[in-house]
Amino acid sequence: MVEKKAFNRHRPNRHTSSVSTEQATVGEGQSYAPALIEACRRGERPALEQVFRREAPYLERVLFRVVGPSSDLEDLVQSTLEQAIRAFPSFRGEASVRTWLTRIAVRSALHHLKHPAQRRRVALEVIDGGLSAVASSRPAHEAEARARLRVLYEHLARLDPKQRTAFVLFQVEGRSMDEVAALMDAGLSATKSRVMWARRKLFARLAKDPRAQDWAGAPTDNDGNESERP
Repeated sequence: MVEKKAFNRHRPNRHTSSVSTEQATVGEGQSYAPALIEACRRGERPALEQVFRREAPYLERVLFRVVGPSSDLEDLVQSTLEQAIRAFPSFRGEASVRTWLTRIAVRSALHHLKHPAQRRRVALEVIDGGLSAVASSRPAHEAEARARLRVLYEHLARLDPKQRTAFVLFQVEGRSMDEVAALMDAGLSATKSRVMWARRKLFARLAKDPRAQDWAGAPTDNDGNESERP
């Protein structure tokens, strides 16, 4: 296991890994090189940094969409990567690295939503220089879009955490029901039920909010048909 202090701000030791930059190269839709994954399993810092630098912006986007605008977002990303370091030795490659990391991120987000009073500062600096070294993946929002986002997450915060997470992964992230079920370690029928109830509850709340009257439409079922509000 990698000691946490190995990731505090200092330069990587080029002698600690046999994985070259060429070996680590991964294109769109391609898997990481087996040698790089093996180095990650061994806890070699340069290999872990290469994977985390590539995946951190994506994970930040997923976490942002699930938990909303939160001051704890950076901590959640760091916590996800910290958990990945501990779990990498047992990574079997049955799913892609990105999917595996996303599952860890979803668990972190669910724990955060279930225990909002618990705030934890993560001292570990997984990426040299911290997340500031990685370009933010969140798009720039206009004032009106930011206002709508605040209203939306204000109402999402009132939903059951599992229903909320399933809804966001399906409706906002655009993932299939099967993917959402796998990411949340849940059955397909339970996942469908969570999305359905989250949709109904959310739109019922938005329908009563004057701030959302001009942009929140009626909820739709999986086929895009308008659903009845409860």
